Formats: sequence, C-alpha cells, structure tokens
Amino acid sequence: MNPTGLSAHHSTGPLSSARSAATSVGACPEMTALAILVGSLAALRTPTAGNDARLSDWIDRARAEDLPRLHAYTRGLQFDRETVNAARTQPFHSGWIEGVNTKTKTIKRQICGRAGFPLLRHRILLG
Repeated sequence: MNPTGLSAHHSTGPLSSARSAATSVGACPEMTALAILVGSLAALRTPTAGNDARLSDWIDRARAEDLPRLHAYTRGLQFDRETVNAARTQPFHSGWIEGVNTKTKTIKRQICGRAGFPLLRHRILLG
C-alpha cells in the first residue's frame, strides 16, 4: 500500500465498493458527518405527515456542521420552504405532467423546422 492509503489495484463488485466507501467515510470526520446527514435526508423522501418538522431538524443539524456546500443546499431549501414542505408531506405531485411536458419538448426539438403542427400532433399521439 502506498503512503496515501490508496491502492493502485482496484477490485470490482459491490462488496469492495462498500468497503472502500466505508474506509473513505471513516477516514474523514466531514465525510462521516455528510454520510449521516445524507442518510437521514434520504429517510424524508417518502411524503408523510411530520416531515416538515423533521426537515427543520435536519436543516439545523446540517448547518451545525462545517460543510459549506451543504449550507448552500439548506439555503436553497429555506428559500422555497413552502414548496419543499408540500413535496415532503403531500402525497400528490406533478411528476406525470412534468414527464409529458419533457417528452413533448423533446419531440418538438427533434422535428424542429421539418414539418408543422400535424406531424407534431401525430408524433405526440403515437409516442
């Protein structure tokens, strides 16, 4: 092993990746704090009642750490807090509509300048 602690040979597979990630996280207190914070934020992905209070606690814990990039992320969350709270607590979302809009824009870009509205309509209805 070289002095930096990194090996020139890399094993492949999920087990070796998990070991190297655990080694990297354990070697640096900032990485340890980041891993804990990211794991606890991931628990808030499923919209449930009370997630807004849990998110406030998470933001406070994130700001207590010395992680400037994470502080920028928490400022973004605070900037649009009502929307973030609705997304974390309400079971309703506009994901399907956003997907349709994205698909429509992609088709429109593909046929840009080739034909008019009838071809665009046909491609959207068939897609």
